[in-house]
Amino acid sequence: MDRGLDKLDPRSAVGPVPRPPIDPTPLIVPTPPIDPTPLIVPTPPIDPTPLIVPMPLIVPMPLIEPVEIPRATLETRGQGLDRFKFSIPPQTHLRELIHIY
Repeated sequence: MDRGLDKLDPRSAVGPVPRPPIDPTPLIVPTPPIDPTPLIVPTPPIDPTPLIVPMPLIVPMPLIEPVEIPRATLETRGQGLDRFKFSIPPQTHLRELIHIY
């Protein structure tokens, strides 16, 4: 079988099929120039001022107001403690101490 037969026009066995004219438009479409604007909008810089004002950890004012005790009261109470000196026997258990005091 002759390999040139496939080029022949089946309607007329006289000669090869004429080719269509070449289209002048290019096969590859050129890409448009790259847009210089970025696709992702950059985020603005972070504002250094805090959103929440921090509270101090230690409150400067005392929770309990100090009360002054007169010196004479302290001295007399301190001297009165000497009256409560006592001795505990060596074999005394804790249960017995609770009942004693």
